[in-house]
Amino acid sequence: MAIVYDGSRLEEYVREAVKASPEHPILVDRFLEDAFEVDVDALGDGERVVIGGILQHIEEAGIHSGDSAMVLPTTRSRRRTWRRSAATRGGSAWPSG
Repeated sequence: MAIVYDGSRLEEYVREAVKASPEHPILVDRFLEDAFEVDVDALGDGERVVIGGILQHIEEAGIHSGDSAMVLPTTRSRRRTWRRSAATRGGSAWPSG
């Protein structure tokens, strides 16, 4: 695995990966710089979503959840972010009132 920041390094890495394992696929992913990652535990019935907990990863976004440390409650997220996110998925992240 490698994190690359330019096309020439990506080409070099792909050549090395194909040479090392020509029968296997290469996964290429893109990460957001300075992003943070959260895990949301929620229940939904098709009309309403109830969030039981929001855990924020301590490591940079992209670290496997099983290998990361997390904090509860989150330190970087805001209620309006969760409302907007839930609304785009057809639910309500927070009870009104």
